[in-house]
Amino acid sequence: SGHSESILSVAFCGGGQWIVTGSGDQTAKVWEASSGKELLTFKGHSAMIWSLASSPDGQRIVTGDDDAVAKVWEAASGKELLSLKGHSAAITSVAFSPDGERIVTGCLHGTAKVWDAAKGDELIVLNVNRPPISSVAFSANGQWIITGSPGQATVWAAASGREVLTLKGHGHPVAFSPDGKTIISGSIDG
Repeated sequence: SGHSESILSVAFCGGGQWIVTGSGDQTAKVWEASSGKELLTFKGHSAMIWSLASSPDGQRIVTGDDDAVAKVWEAASGKELLSLKGHSAAITSVAFSPDGERIVTGCLHGTAKVWDAAKGDELIVLNVNRPPISSVAFSANGQWIITGSPGQATVWAAASGREVLTLKGHGHPVAFSPDGKTIISGSIDG
């Protein structure tokens, strides 16, 4: 039957066998990639879902919503595993670390938080001086986190939260290359 409002985020999951969508209707849905058949609906958010990501092993999904809450779900069943609360504004971007042990979330007020993906404990807070954060990502080796905000991309040490590098110019979206040696960023100016 699909979503009843706009789809705001998409990701592949389960080694590409599933597609996950997050929507303004406050749900995330899992679809079979080969057929487009709807398999599951994740219900539990009280606001639109802006961002979602799959764990590297495809077993969990993290979603971030407009009410500053991120939730971790079991991908195969749709069971809610964790509710990550601590942001003061909409969560605009989420990502799992390459080992699946941490989650980073970024919000409109310019903070990113690193969470323990198994327990839900807040581990580190990253404060960006140019909110909002529109994009977050881990490097492939898990050592670095990048946050993107208007006109700025910032690289952080994932273990300590220490700011390592700030790049001025573009800032959203941001991503690391697969080898972690290059950063790419986009901008709304075309």
